[in-house]
Amino acid sequence: MKIVFDKNEKGSEELKSLLGFVSADFNFNNLNTDIEHATYDVIDVIGSDIYNLITDTYLGDEPLEEAEQAQKTKYAKVMALVPKLQLPILCFALLNYEANNAVSHDGNGRLTTVGETEKLPYEWMIARDESTQRKRAYKGLDILLRELDASELPEWTDSDEYKANKALFINSVKDFSKIIKTFNSYHLLLRLQSFMEDIEQSCILPIITASVFNDLKTKIKSNNLEPADKTLLFLIQKPIAYKALADGYQVLPLEMFPYSVDGHKKKMADNSEDKEKQIHFLETKYKFHLQILADEIAKLNQVEVVVDPMPILEKNNKFVDLS
Repeated sequence: MKIVFDKNEKGSEELKSLLGFVSADFNFNNLNTDIEHATYDVIDVIGSDIYNLITDTYLGDEPLEEAEQAQKTKYAKVMALVPKLQLPILCFALLNYEANNAVSHDGNGRLTTVGETEKLPYEWMIARDESTQRKRAYKGLDILLRELDASELPEWTDSDEYKANKALFINSVKDFSKIIKTFNSYHLLLRLQSFMEDIEQSCILPIITASVFNDLKTKIKSNNLEPADKTLLFLIQKPIAYKALADGYQVLPLEMFPYSVDGHKKKMADNSEDKEKQIHFLETKYKFHLQILADEIAKLNQVEVVVDPMPILEKNNKFVDLS
């Protein structure tokens, strides 16, 4: 596959420029396989069209002096995205590389060597370093996505990845942060997309009815929301936000998430006891705001709306949370 690195054999310079903490004598070629693997992961987020545009522009030639100004402008815009794309790929690649490079491998199995002035880090040091690098990678993805939005390149705005996100009731970091003040990750927003789609269909649609659901979607797409629509939309967004975070928190890496979800209290944790407490907090907020939405719809329609507290049941799970 085409990778967005090492043009004119300057991969080591690019690596050192983007990740200054990497040793100057690091052999860039050792990362080739991990870069390919990490590239596929990033393409899953941004789509192949915009990736190919950036990579082809990077590997290609600069427009000639006599080229049209529009061509030169687009070239400059795309080239500005190159380091934004390179950073998360490099971070993920380095994480994968280091996980296997902590020990060497030969015919006798795994070996490790400690020099006179070096010693192996403790396990907690490795875990902390890996967590920090993941946060850097996810932050790099956030910056890349924001820059893609700002570029307004059709290869991005016409992509399935972009359109799928914009079709949701919560379709921006700004929307999410109105509810969860500490939420500031575009990348996490995209990762929560499948959860939000399920919540819209299974939890929101039965309450607000198909006609209201579809009408609101149409108005969002055309940017034609009336004040009453905006009020209803915010009521819809609240349960979606809390439920999506609760679902995502159970399966996605901790480093993707904000420091806390309750404003100022304990940070998001990965130990089972604290994690269960935070999931319970999110689920409780979800149920609370879902009931508020149902009550508001009942007032508008002058009918009783019954909220199903268990709209999504796992087929093979006989246990139900009745808290």
